[in-house]
Amino acid sequence: MPVEKLLLDGTWKLECLSSQGPLLRGDVFDIAVPGDVHQTLLDESVIPDPFWAENYKDCDWVSRCDWLIYRDFTVDASLKGKRLELVFDGIDTYASVRLNGRLLGCTDNMFLQYSFDVTDQVYFDGSNRLEVEIYSTRSTIEKRDTTGYFACFNVERIFSRRVQCQFGWDWAPNLLSVGIWQSVRLQAVTAGTIENVYARGDAQGHACFDIKTDEFTSDAARTGSSNLFLELEVSDGGQTFHKKIPVTGQKNFIDLQVPNPKLWWPKGYGTPALYSYVIVLKEGNHVLDQYKGRFGFRTVELIQEPLDSDKRSFRFEINGKPIFCMGANWVPAHCFTGCIEDETYRHLLTLAKDANLNTLRVWGGGMYENDIFYDLCDEMGILVWQDFMFACGDIPDDDPGFVDEVIKEFKYQVKRLRNHPSIFHWCGGNEKTGAFGKLIKRGDLITKVIAPGIVRDYIPNATYTPSSPFGYTDIANDSRSGDTHGGTYEEAFADDMTKFRKYIDQKQAVFMSEFGLHGPPVIRSLKKFIPSDHLWPLNGIWESHVQDNPYNSIPETFVQIQQACAEQLFFKPASISDFVKTAGTFYAEYLYAEFQHHRRRLPENSGAMIWMLNDCWPAANWSVVDFYGRPKQAYYALKRACRPVMLSFRQKGDRIEVYLTNNSLSEVKGDVCLYLQNMEGTVDRLLAQSKMSMPSHDSRVVLEISRSNFPKDIQNNYLVAVLESPSETLQEIYFHDLWKEIAWPNPEISIQILSEGWEKSCYRAACRLKTTRFARCINVTTSEDIHVLMSDNYFDLSAGQSKDIILISQEKFNTDRLTLDHWLTDWENQQSDQQKQDLETVYRG
Repeated sequence: MPVEKLLLDGTWKLECLSSQGPLLRGDVFDIAVPGDVHQTLLDESVIPDPFWAENYKDCDWVSRCDWLIYRDFTVDASLKGKRLELVFDGIDTYASVRLNGRLLGCTDNMFLQYSFDVTDQVYFDGSNRLEVEIYSTRSTIEKRDTTGYFACFNVERIFSRRVQCQFGWDWAPNLLSVGIWQSVRLQAVTAGTIENVYARGDAQGHACFDIKTDEFTSDAARTGSSNLFLELEVSDGGQTFHKKIPVTGQKNFIDLQVPNPKLWWPKGYGTPALYSYVIVLKEGNHVLDQYKGRFGFRTVELIQEPLDSDKRSFRFEINGKPIFCMGANWVPAHCFTGCIEDETYRHLLTLAKDANLNTLRVWGGGMYENDIFYDLCDEMGILVWQDFMFACGDIPDDDPGFVDEVIKEFKYQVKRLRNHPSIFHWCGGNEKTGAFGKLIKRGDLITKVIAPGIVRDYIPNATYTPSSPFGYTDIANDSRSGDTHGGTYEEAFADDMTKFRKYIDQKQAVFMSEFGLHGPPVIRSLKKFIPSDHLWPLNGIWESHVQDNPYNSIPETFVQIQQACAEQLFFKPASISDFVKTAGTFYAEYLYAEFQHHRRRLPENSGAMIWMLNDCWPAANWSVVDFYGRPKQAYYALKRACRPVMLSFRQKGDRIEVYLTNNSLSEVKGDVCLYLQNMEGTVDRLLAQSKMSMPSHDSRVVLEISRSNFPKDIQNNYLVAVLESPSETLQEIYFHDLWKEIAWPNPEISIQILSEGWEKSCYRAACRLKTTRFARCINVTTSEDIHVLMSDNYFDLSAGQSKDIILISQEKFNTDRLTLDHWLTDWENQQSDQQKQDLETVYRG
């Protein structure tokens, strides 16, 4: 019989073991498992909302307390005679576990699963008391001697195997999670079980399954005392394949050849085909155990070969095909790791997929993500670059106890995750000391010996690099090889932000795994964590939520940088609406230009991954999707920058070049035309045109023109490049003169509802927007505070043009109350009477 499981998730009791804050020792509350102590205390009004204003500073005492989390449960007598294991998938972090008053063991790593044999401790004729005493991480690590060690933000943290960014980062608060953050279960195990399966397939259709059974099975097989077999079934939902083998020992393997396999491809390169498998352990006709899962047929290769005399490639091939990694960095979706809901993962990953991202990097200062994250990436065709959990500091590999703990962690996590076809690359961690210069440097034993040894032992064909960034010179962040971190905004800001395109153009990496800058979310989100009377002018609450980097070369804080850039590129903000509009638009424009730059350097450059996709708390910083799941302006700019076929502009001295970048699966042929237009739509001059063809996975200049050839009599003009091909029409708008001096016209915009209704359990509306004059930053919002996915938003339209957009939500929204804004409206008062008058017509087709 397969392993029987009694899930112990649900409502437990929480008892305070310290007299801290407003609590006394012995105060008791209900707590959810999985969950977090902070959430319980918030629900009980013991602490204020740590995300509101600067309340997080008043919640530090929570992580300085010791806590007891306990529950009672009963066990059915039918489990008598079986081996009983108590399994914790995640405890945060230092704890002791007791059952019926007896100590089972202690924990000191939130990234490990802990299993205890409780066969002799369980009562079958009464209630069982399970207790987890969680000790303060802060109090524990503050006892460490950190002399001679270096780490950004907090040195003591590097000795604690838990989420590092919770100690405070340049985008995250100093707020430690506390609790049982993953599932708990009691499982009954009988002799004859499948302990683990390593499943994988390659592009030639070879399916391989390494199967480990328990010692009883191994002993029985060796002595010949049992008729033991393993049966395999593999299916793609249509065809099914079977194979049966005798058990020969504890380690067994089954190989299959699947003809013409459906390959697993990342998004944009094909379908992420998944196969399901079931492995059954039998003794004769009697089923002892079974193991289920999914895998994909795919191969991964990292190509590092000479590009020229001083550059080496860093290029991935999937199934023998070179790919461009269009992606983002992923951080924990909540400060309190036990509070991340499945729907949050689904929403954020859907946004990533809809933005044409094919790669996410699970950043090393966060956590090994929950299973649903990797399952969804498998299904959506999103490649996962998996860091080990180290970030921005030394790794104390001179501490034998620490090394032993890390080895256990690596083995557990690699075995847990290795069957996911989405995980295409393993990395030793983020920005270990030495990445940006010859600083104090510890950790090579772990990142260059132990980690790759474990990865390649458990995943023989895996790709691995010891750190991100990584390179082949003394400074790991040397952009001539490996992967590179760092955007260009700091250099541009220190000089003249209006020259930002020049600084972007100077970045010549072969793979950009981190770059970006920061900007505010929409006002609707700001009002959820900043009091109305502190929204404007910018102040200390803003500084607390945006955070800052004390290691920055710029003396200004991130908040001050955002405001200064908004003023330099647009105008001096006089209200929160002005600030969100100007700083948000600057963020979008800069990120768009930087992403396009890295893409058009294909094939020398093979990846562009922004910092960062999501956020762990309400903020106005690096993420393109805010904590509440709302896309910022920059999200839609990123989505446009990730179109498979992309037109882009580059200024090179007096000349302006038009590039075509093709990451689609087929050659692109057509006509490219370059026009000069003005805001009123009264001038439309053809400056250049050419016929072109562009093979897949290539990029080059298709048109260029000197600015001296521009007409002299046109004010407030801009460039438009148009690609006309048999398969699509693309248009790219480019402001060759920046935005501050442009006299934006007041557009007359109409919105037409083409269709709406329920479709496949989602409410869907198709809208057409049309403008008579140039319209800057058109954006549509709904009156309802719900997640609505939009095919595009915050876009520009030339005079006389129209654009169709699709709105999709799992909840119904009212299309009669859609609000439309543009550059000349007040984005704060979206429901005002004046705003409604800006719409020329709203009608249905």
